[in-house]
Order: sequence, then structure tokens, then C-alpha cells
Amino acid sequence: MSASPLHLPLFERIEQLLPLLEQFLYLLQEEKNLLSAHPLDTDALNGLTERKEQLLDQLTPLSEALKEALPEETTSLTALLKELEGTPQTDRLRRFISLSEQAEALHLENGATLMRLAQLNEGVLRLLLGRQEDAPTYGPANRSSGHRSGGNKLGKA
Repeated sequence: MSASPLHLPLFERIEQLLPLLEQFLYLLQEEKNLLSAHPLDTDALNGLTERKEQLLDQLTPLSEALKEALPEETTSLTALLKELEGTPQTDRLRRFISLSEQAEALHLENGATLMRLAQLNEGVLRLLLGRQEDAPTYGPANRSSGHRSGGNKLGKA
């Protein structure tokens, strides 16, 4: 059994997207490695960001075309996968869904890491500028908390 002619444009888009999605996932993994490296190589990170943006410029219109190629009655690719179970396209669609989910998760993880690094840098800058009251500190539960105005009571008799 093969996919109906109705689904052919959809699978053409998936075939176009798969290699780009694999490249994007590779770049995301590189980004994760760079973000965890010490010291942080900002030049390499900037170059990687440019490559990601170029790849996203290619992925975006193809992703939009994929959405347009979905049959109206199909609510998601996962629902389509169930509908097409047992056809030759099942493996490609399953791979596409898996890569998409991996890329989304890694993209969110890297974004959260970047946000934490930015917050850490802002806190260090505040301390260096003598604005300790604005710098985040960590309490006993290892949770971020603002520094209390009134300063440190230790050493003041």
C-alpha cells in the first residue's frame, strides 16, 4: 500500500526538509557543546548562530509549505502517521517527527542555557559596578533571590 496522491506533496516537502533538519540538529548539538565549554568561545558561538540563521532561512518556507500540504482533516503529523501506518512512507514520516522533536527539545534547552548565562553575566557586571543590591544571589535552597538592601550584616558589630 502506498500513500494516496493527496499525500504526495506532503512527502515531497518532508524529503526536502529531512536533510536540512538533520543539519539543524547537528548545529544545535554543536551549540550545546559550545555552551558547556569553558571558557566559552564566543567567536565560535557567533559563527554557529549565523549558520543556524542561514539554515532557518531555508527551513522556514519549506515548513510553511509542509503545513499547507497537510490534508485539512489531519490535525498533526503524528495523527497522519497513525493514518498511514504500514505504508512505505511510515519510516520517513516517523524519522521526520523524531528529528523535529529532538531539534525542538535541544533548541529549548540551548535557549534556557543562554538565558542562564546572560543572567549570570548581568549579575557579575552588577557586582563589578558596585550595584550589589541588584545582583542575584542564591539562598540555601539554591534558588535565585535578590540581594536584600541593607547590605551584609556580617562583620558589622
